[in-house]
Amino acid sequence: ALALVRDDPRLRRYVIGVVWGYAVRFAALPFVLVMLRRALGFSNADAVATTIAHFLGGLASLYLWGTVVDRLGPYLVFRTTALGIAALYLGLAFLEPAGAATQWIAVAFFFVHNVLAAGYGVADTRLLFELTPPEAPAKILVVTAVIEGTVCGLAPALAGAVLDPLLARAAEPLPVYHGFFAVAALLAALSFVPLRVFRR
Repeated sequence: ALALVRDDPRLRRYVIGVVWGYAVRFAALPFVLVMLRRALGFSNADAVATTIAHFLGGLASLYLWGTVVDRLGPYLVFRTTALGIAALYLGLAFLEPAGAATQWIAVAFFFVHNVLAAGYGVADTRLLFELTPPEAPAKILVVTAVIEGTVCGLAPALAGAVLDPLLARAAEPLPVYHGFFAVAALLAALSFVPLRVFRR
């Protein structure tokens, strides 16, 4: 299975691009709540509201994304959702504690984030099945799942390993989180570049 990924340039570009996109999201998203709780003073109730909004975003948009991917193809959805998620992270880099308005911004962030993540997931599924050879589907499906799971499992741990010493040395935590999400925005914006081979 690894040889198939190594020897098939289109499959290799798919794995690089999709794993890149997922890894950025898995690395950044847990620390949104950490920033909201530790740097912006969100309560448990506020955190629960953002979690509910997160799940509602995916639930509300999956069917629509399926239609969009069928009509426009996966690449356009990859590009749109990657740039949309990058814009959301960039917005976090400017978020300041401002009372009730910040709470509503956070709820909207999580809702829109999962709307975009759902679209990315639908495009991923569509493209993966297009690339999977019918004579050996299990090999491709398993190896891509293992690669994605491994990288996405390590991503938040690595992000935390970078953030912890920076936060320990900082007088104020919020600028550190702002810098972290600015970097995440840049990485998210570039994640669709390896997938440009699938434009047609």
